[in-house]
Amino acid sequence: MLDPVSQKKEAHTPVLIMMVALGSILLVSASNWLSVYLAIELPTLSLFILAAKKRGSGHSAESGLKYFVLGALSSGLFLFGCAILCGLTGGTSIPCIDLVLN
Repeated sequence: MLDPVSQKKEAHTPVLIMMVALGSILLVSASNWLSVYLAIELPTLSLFILAAKKRGSGHSAESGLKYFVLGALSSGLFLFGCAILCGLTGGTSIPCIDLVLN
């Protein structure tokens, strides 16, 4: 059984996991590219923390940093693609973009 100090350290883990689930639910219901981006970023930020959670481990810190850098790069590319789509179609709504491109 964990002592009270360990339980306080682990108290944020269920909240982070719930944020991942909330982001996944929001991603399914998104109908706008901006809401898709925000729904992707919500679980990503929570997963950064969960990946680097173990304080004494060098591997944990390394994985958290690598995940952060890769997430920042992919986020930038996604926003660049959204900007191109918005410029071509004049809107950020997914059904509107589908109508314009097809």
